[in-house]
Amino acid sequence: MIERIEGNHQVTVGTDKGYDTKGFVAETRNLKATPHVAQKRRSGAIDGRTTRHAGYAISQVKRKRIEEIFGWRRRWEGCGKLPQEYT
Repeated sequence: MIERIEGNHQVTVGTDKGYDTKGFVAETRNLKATPHVAQKRRSGAIDGRTTRHAGYAISQVKRKRIEEIFGWRRRWEGCGKLPQEYT
């Protein structure tokens, strides 16, 4: 999906900690994108190059809000995962 972004501007990619792997982080940086991945506590691949910036903290707050919406939806509407066409 990162490859399909048009233009030469710097982009960020926000994901959950399931993507905090050396391979994903390296490939994201290789594609000239900044990985705003939630950090794993012990063996994460995200380092100070990303976490030292204020934008990373803001990104994590926004990611948390999005995750809450999905949680509320599952709880109150009985919905599971989104249909495949939305992922």
